Amino acid sequence: MNDDTTSTANPYAAPSGDLSGQTVTHNWVLAGRWTRFFAVCIDGILLSFLTVLSLLICLGGWTNYVALVTSGYLWKIGVTICGLLIYLAVNGVFLARDGQSIGKKAFGIKIVRSDGSQADFARIVSRRLAPVYAIQLIPFLSGLLGLVDVLCIFRDSRQCMHDQIADTIVINANK
Repeated sequence: MNDDTTSTANPYAAPSGDLSGQTVTHNWVLAGRWTRFFAVCIDGILLSFLTVLSLLICLGGWTNYVALVTSGYLWKIGVTICGLLIYLAVNGVFLARDGQSIGKKAFGIKIVRSDGSQADFARIVSRRLAPVYAIQLIPFLSGLLGLVDVLCIFRDSRQCMHDQIADTIVINANK
């Protein structure tokens, strides 16, 4: 048995350092949960109206529209693609320029990268929007996955799953 009282450092211990003088240097404020909710509501109502209207026009009336939506699963793929294209047609310029949809613009919030830098259009579309639209196409799971995505906003980071996938956050645009 060794009576040596000198202790050796634990090689498994976490590194230590004095972080008391460190401060956060960002000047943005995360958007509120309800603000994000109402912005999405505006976007959803506008998108739903425009999607149904465009399908009514393209299909030649209500009877053909009802026949399409009751025809089976393929209509859902078509409506989802149509909805995404309409969303991009309506919001594309705003998303590319400011990181805002019409609903976000109305509530003064915008999408940025998690470090506060501007999120480019390709990232917003491919990593933020596309997964949400793809989830909508999964039979039986789309509702559950969509709910989980939305409920993630109640974490401290206020990031939904699609925010995490795209490495984005939603902040107040005016601050």
